[in-house]
Amino acid sequence: MKPIAKQVYIEVERGIASNQQYYQDQEHELILYNDRMESSKETFYLQDVLDLSYRSLNHNFGLFYIHSNRGVFSFQVKMKPASFIEYFKKVKTNLL
Repeated sequence: MKPIAKQVYIEVERGIASNQQYYQDQEHELILYNDRMESSKETFYLQDVLDLSYRSLNHNFGLFYIHSNRGVFSFQVKMKPASFIEYFKKVKTNLL
């Protein structure tokens, strides 16, 4: 199935090497399909997704939220997900 939209999000990996703590950003994509959204670790079926929202924390990044019947999942993003949310609303409307 062809993706409808993609949203890049950041996962921060924290570790210890040579007795020093480090942080490393890893970019992943949240991918929207006609029936689901997929992250690197989760699959969210659109019938289970209630809403999407975004909160800007500063000019560098914000938090993107998926509200589902399994709870709220947050993703750190550098770009505002406005177009991703719009595509989601269009796809969700066609499902109902």
